[in-house]
Amino acid sequence: MSDGDPAQRATDEMADWLDRNRPAPDASGPLGAFGRIGLTAANLIDAAGAGAFAMEPDSAQAVMRRLTEVQDEVANMRLMAVQAAVDPKFGGGYAEDVGRFIQGVAAGQAGSAEDVLTKFRDELEQLKEAVARSIRNYQAMDDGSAHRVADAGNVP
Repeated sequence: MSDGDPAQRATDEMADWLDRNRPAPDASGPLGAFGRIGLTAANLIDAAGAGAFAMEPDSAQAVMRRLTEVQDEVANMRLMAVQAAVDPKFGGGYAEDVGRFIQGVAAGQAGSAEDVLTKFRDELEQLKEAVARSIRNYQAMDDGSAHRVADAGNVP
């Protein structure tokens, strides 16, 4: 950690915080650690609900636009997963086993691509709600600061 450069010190402290608070990846299931994204989202949602997360409205709107773009991509990927789950008709024997495996990984079971993408879609919606809440938190803090400044001017 650098003691002299405040920017580097802040970067180092953030990296240390991330290392301490990053959930351990869970590689179980066909999609590996991808299914653990929700843990970080839940932390952000909780922080916004507690008033500990606030974003300036213009920045928050940019984040909302990006989250909407990601939601659109997730919807497309989910549709592809559902389509991949249609019986591929590879034939019998080993090919039939491969077809069933592809169907299971794509959709229809816990941990499948469809399942993970559905959960991710829901978490993105919750993140959008958290960002909207963060705007309200920012505005409440801004209003409170404005009142304190106005009150400070009224000191006899």
